[in-house]
Amino acid sequence: MIRSTELASFLKTSPQNLNNLRVKEGFQEEIISEKEPIPKDLYGTMDTLKGPRNRYFTPLGVRKILEKRNYPFKKKIVSISNLKGGVGKTSICVHLARMAVTFGFRVLVVDADKQGNATGQLISGQDFKYCLFNIITKDKNFQCNLEDAIIKVNDFLSVIPSNLNNQRLEMELQKGLINNIGYFGRLFKQQDYD
Repeated sequence: MIRSTELASFLKTSPQNLNNLRVKEGFQEEIISEKEPIPKDLYGTMDTLKGPRNRYFTPLGVRKILEKRNYPFKKKIVSISNLKGGVGKTSICVHLARMAVTFGFRVLVVDADKQGNATGQLISGQDFKYCLFNIITKDKNFQCNLEDAIIKVNDFLSVIPSNLNNQRLEMELQKGLINNIGYFGRLFKQQDYD
């Protein structure tokens, strides 16, 4: 979520113009207490949340505003990689995903790291049966389709989690049974993510 004043600054408009648009378009608004956590189910149903001092736009509300301004939500693949450890790959990935969601983008995070720290930061306290290895392997004992591996965090964020099976991912890719670039391009092209 983003405060209306911050969104207005980003869009180079006034908070009053945003409020006029909100009223004109009939955005759905929920009254909240800023002292209590916001229920996650409001992210995909409400456009704005109104507290005692601030109004917040949910990802759904921001997306509606950007669509009204004819913003083209084009598919974009962003890869963050580096062979060296401890350089901030996971932090950058998680922060980019969260900011993109804040601005109404539908994001799929693919955690290919064996340690699964991005998975742990975005979805905590769960074990996952499938990971990227299960999607690309040709071994029928481990194979799954893409939809089975995707975990939906909310209406705007989904994750293909990592687990210990991803230790075999590098070996599977080195076998050369798939064209990495073409395969992943086709695999994700069908999905409804920005």
